[in-house]
Amino acid sequence: MTSRDREDSWDPSLRPYRISEVAALFGVTVQAVHAWLKTGRILVRRRTSRRGSFLIPRSEVARLLRVAGREIPGLWTRPRVRVLVIDDDRGIRRLAVAAARSPAAPMELRTAAGVEDGLLLAGEFQPDVILLDAYLRRSGFRGDDAVAFIRKARRLRHARIVAMAPDRGMGRLMREAGADGVLIKPFGLDEFRAEVLKYSPSLKG
Repeated sequence: MTSRDREDSWDPSLRPYRISEVAALFGVTVQAVHAWLKTGRILVRRRTSRRGSFLIPRSEVARLLRVAGREIPGLWTRPRVRVLVIDDDRGIRRLAVAAARSPAAPMELRTAAGVEDGLLLAGEFQPDVILLDAYLRRSGFRGDDAVAFIRKARRLRHARIVAMAPDRGMGRLMREAGADGVLIKPFGLDEFRAEVLKYSPSLKG
């Protein structure tokens, strides 16, 4: 088993295909796909058990599509976690932009300097993760009040909230208000990426 095969086995965004799914993807019969297995057209496969059904890794399906001159956008790419950063500190927003550029941590990023703008943006963007400053001086919101407000928004109930707090005491208040995680300021790029990627769709089981 190659390293790519091992990745397919644990990453839900790259999960292997069943024979019936490959047949539907290529518009052929299940019998035709079994013939591909026998003739070696499909080079990589594995079974669910010793005598179980065959599974075809996404990397192999991607190769077959390339050979056939076909592409299906998103078939073998890892989904990007959608991230919204709400902070009136320009330095934090710049750090978030730098983090989003990393190919090792794929994310789609939006930023806002205040809660009002952030919530309007969130309704349209539908972020997976909202990073929220604990002290929103320009918005007239305390961070824990903003968390409680977001938690009441039906369209954002799926979003995870990470508080960006100056100390553990404020971080604890943010958690009590409903935040899922806390980043203590100051933090660096690696800490930012690690916290965000806890909630990436590609890592959810």
